[in-house]
Amino acid sequence: MGPNGSTSIALIIAAPVAIAACASAFLKRKRRHYPNYDELDKADTIKVGGSPQRLKDFAAKPIDFIIVGSGLGGLTSASLLSKAGYRVLCLEQHDVAGGSTHTFEDGPPGNKEDYSFDVGVHYLGENLAEEGFFRKTAVRRIFDVVSDGKLEWSSCSSDYDHAVNLLTGVEIAMPSNDVNEKLRRLAAAFPGSEAALKRYRRACQVARVVSGLSLCIFKLLPEKWNRIVAYPLLRGFYDRYAGRSAREVMEKCGLSLEAIGGCTYNYGDFGLPASRGTFLSQALLETHYDSGGYFPRGGSASIAKTIVAAIQRRGGAVMVRAPVSEIVVEDVEGYGRKRYRATGVKCRGVMLRSRYGVISNAGAFNTYERLLPEASAVPARQSLRLHGAFEPSVQMVYLFVGLDASDEELNLPASNFWLLHGWDHDGNWEKFERADRYDDLGYLPAVFLSFGSAKDDDCRKRGAKAALQVLAPVRYEWFKQWKESKVKHRGPAYENFKKEWTERLLQHLYDQFPQCKGRVAFSDLATPLTTNFYLNSLRGENYGLAHTLERFSAEVQAEALHTAGPPNIDGLYLVGQDATCVGVVSALASGFLTSAYLSKAAFARGAAEMMLG
Repeated sequence: MGPNGSTSIALIIAAPVAIAACASAFLKRKRRHYPNYDELDKADTIKVGGSPQRLKDFAAKPIDFIIVGSGLGGLTSASLLSKAGYRVLCLEQHDVAGGSTHTFEDGPPGNKEDYSFDVGVHYLGENLAEEGFFRKTAVRRIFDVVSDGKLEWSSCSSDYDHAVNLLTGVEIAMPSNDVNEKLRRLAAAFPGSEAALKRYRRACQVARVVSGLSLCIFKLLPEKWNRIVAYPLLRGFYDRYAGRSAREVMEKCGLSLEAIGGCTYNYGDFGLPASRGTFLSQALLETHYDSGGYFPRGGSASIAKTIVAAIQRRGGAVMVRAPVSEIVVEDVEGYGRKRYRATGVKCRGVMLRSRYGVISNAGAFNTYERLLPEASAVPARQSLRLHGAFEPSVQMVYLFVGLDASDEELNLPASNFWLLHGWDHDGNWEKFERADRYDDLGYLPAVFLSFGSAKDDDCRKRGAKAALQVLAPVRYEWFKQWKESKVKHRGPAYENFKKEWTERLLQHLYDQFPQCKGRVAFSDLATPLTTNFYLNSLRGENYGLAHTLERFSAEVQAEALHTAGPPNIDGLYLVGQDATCVGVVSALASGFLTSAYLSKAAFARGAAEMMLG
């Protein structure tokens, strides 16, 4: 090859690299002009009210997509679609946008803004704090795209999780960025399990790729192509781990029941013990925290604020106090079976029409039980019930605690503690589900301590007073006698019941961190009824549909939980944890998948920014 040929090859290689470098520099320069997460005002981003007049004013110009609900999945879809030039409107029934990523301020009388509490975000994995072109993970890159690069991350402690067996006193600390050390610690706690633990880890890695990727492909392809191509080719790979319980696969790896309990210490993250949940859920959870735990700077509200700001600067809107009363559908003629098309929504008495469709981020229960007209919702609802998948997920109590000193002064960790009633989670859960009241059980299967302010670099820097959460599973039946009463006016009996639960959960905190006793300046308890009111759930469920084997069956995924919605309704799309699985990153991925399904331009723009960012 002559010199001219060599020069041509060099130019061919150098040209796209130079173009990409220039585009990356341009993108970074553009993002520098946007306000940072701590410069955004809640009132201008996540607390913009949706009055009837404001809704009418926004609808004066055509709306391309209407998103029902402002959880992370809906906001991610809205951001990516707005970047592709679509005009989007996101409607939220609560008085703050963000779904489970929102925060609230509270405190003792006269100091109602002393503490900031995170509602649903306690930690994330996927190496989010890493900077640099070659070190950012795919999840970090998606967050950068949807937030215009304005979301920043703090790292949790080097031991991000602690699994504590309350019956034996054994504590296992889970280390960051060292899977082998984690396996060594588990093996030390469960002697003779070294080989089985390695087989389990390999199974998790295979399941994440094989079954996880298959699920993503099912979500991205239309029903027809799934039926003709994807299911015949991939169904076996998907069912291998999504169609088997975590316990079945882990026993096959050779793990004892006690070791299974140790490995699934954080089963509360998806709300079911190993015999009831799919191995796919367990594998995704197990591998998610390989690099440790991370937390958004400024609290979880920074996630919603930065994404909403990105939507607003491209002509979209996110409005709160804007409850959707109905997803409007019209009959579609010319098909052999009854079909419908979603054309818009009714919100606060205003009819809002969308040109290309309605995206529901409201969850399966709300979409199929409350929002769709009865006739159009029947097929999806029947599929969920037929397969036993129309089951609400775990219910919880949340105790929000404010202390009178900082995390540093009280030596509180930037990590989580899982307090477990032994390693037999399946046995404990069976007893828990049979208990008509707490006294029938006498203990809690698990209690979760999360030190939110300790994980946030911003709180640490300004020496903010410690704010933490104590969570535990409960049964809706223990609280439903007050379900017809109004929030904040449920009566003395309910308040006394809350006090009992507050003392019970505080005792768990004091047992692990005695330095907190006598330092509580504020506490407030949220029950499943609180969840019903603020998150619009039906039975206080925290994670939408239960993460059972039935829910992840290919039939249910196709007939009720596909990205394109149920097959009998055109123009209705699904996003959020019911469309994929529970978790912040799952909701983020769902938003990416839904926008990619709807628009090649949104996918191309998002993918390009991911590579350049």
